[in-house]
Amino acid sequence: MSSLFSNSETEIALKAPYVLKGMLWRGFTTIRDVGGATKHFADATEQWLTPGPRIFQGGPIMSQTGGHGDLGTGACCSPPAMRIADGVDECTKVARTLMKNGAAHIKICSSGGVSSPTDKLESSQFTVAEIKAICDTVRAMGGCGVASHCFTVEGARNAIEAGVWSIEHGNLLDEETLELMAKRGVNLTPTLVVCELMSRPPYNALIPPSSREKLARVKKQGFTVLKAADKAGVNIAYGTDCFSSMQPGQLTEFELRAQVLPSAKVLQHATVNAARVLKMEGKIGVIKKGAAADLILLKENPLEDVASLNRPKENLRAVIKDGRCVRSSVKGLRVEVPLV
Repeated sequence: MSSLFSNSETEIALKAPYVLKGMLWRGFTTIRDVGGATKHFADATEQWLTPGPRIFQGGPIMSQTGGHGDLGTGACCSPPAMRIADGVDECTKVARTLMKNGAAHIKICSSGGVSSPTDKLESSQFTVAEIKAICDTVRAMGGCGVASHCFTVEGARNAIEAGVWSIEHGNLLDEETLELMAKRGVNLTPTLVVCELMSRPPYNALIPPSSREKLARVKKQGFTVLKAADKAGVNIAYGTDCFSSMQPGQLTEFELRAQVLPSAKVLQHATVNAARVLKMEGKIGVIKKGAAADLILLKENPLEDVASLNRPKENLRAVIKDGRCVRSSVKGLRVEVPLV
């Protein structure tokens, strides 16, 4: 499974234009990448060197030795999407380097993960002092916050105490932790679809037995925590955790969330709520004067059935980013920047 996350920088660069065009074709005009994209990708889409969403990227993920981002590949260095750091001084230095390289935010790992082969799901990763050093660095250097990969209560509480801005996944959180997140203004990004896709071919065949057990646990609890987070008043954002070959399933997250929440709320996850996570309220995720000229035109009303967004071939009639049409089946609306 670790080979899925250890592509070389050359492989990533060659695949990126295809992946980015696919996202824009599906109607995503802005994305937050917390899995290895760099400023080069953000600049490429901003300058229209390759069509794609507006990218807020965090560069490589930060992990401790033996943590979720330490894939144990036996190589001399961690993969391009990961950076290993231990101790307050090293965490500060790595965070400063990532911010220097143009990161808009930084992602850390404060609990174990499903796909990582060497850590237990319940393990707490990075100390509070280490996480605080990273959060302080990002804040001091003008970033929008620190996101923490985390499934567990202890990992989340350590991250919240240290000052993180968002929790990614959160499948095993309890009501008290969700209430604390709401009180502190900490955001949550559930990722139901990655659990669903990893349970299906071809990905299920790539997962070792230890990861299958962890996957079953987090998949079962994901919907329960989503409902509980909504009830607690946590700001919930849209996310998928899909790596490149999973991206065609990016819209399925709408369909899954709609099983337990009203369509209007799920739509807010991908618009105004997501803008809050990026500290871009009023600038993206809304249609108003002064906001980015991003629009999608739909055949069906997503407020009535947000799962209809998962039928882009039939339902998505046009995509406009920064006032430039990239996809259209509407008579008289000309495509300015073709995606194919």
